[in-house]
Amino acid sequence: NLAIVFFHMGKNTLLIDADMRTPCEHVLFLLNNQLGLLSLLAGRSDVASALHTIPFIPKLQVLPAGPIPPNPLELLNRDNLGELFDWAGKTYDIVLIDTSSLSMGADAMIVAAKAGAALAVARANETKISAFTDLLADLKRSSINVVGSVLNDPPLIDVAE
Repeated sequence: NLAIVFFHMGKNTLLIDADMRTPCEHVLFLLNNQLGLLSLLAGRSDVASALHTIPFIPKLQVLPAGPIPPNPLELLNRDNLGELFDWAGKTYDIVLIDTSSLSMGADAMIVAAKAGAALAVARANETKISAFTDLLADLKRSSINVVGSVLNDPPLIDVAE
């Protein structure tokens, strides 16, 4: 949704699916997931072949995760991930990177460190305040700039009452 908001603001946006455990951006945008971030990190593809332009959203490009690898941490630790982020930052107005939850492992922290910034996300009625506070502290300790936070699935308020 955030990528769509930036598109509506006229921003040239890249959405990278760096969730190598449960990727979903290819499903949301109905994309082929044969080539993606995994292919780039493994040296099996170039950026142009792995990027998808969304036909009905012309200022949004998506880099899907690609097939789920057996070794996501090893791939995310490669130097070419930082190089990809540097290129993307120079090429696009906005770069959004979707990661797995920190509860799934260290993947998100590695990606955030290489990106240099993070948007902290919590889910209403699921994320504990103490866990969210710990997340923010971990990001700060790692010198990762927290640029904001998002609450997913907020409770609905009945305005008729």
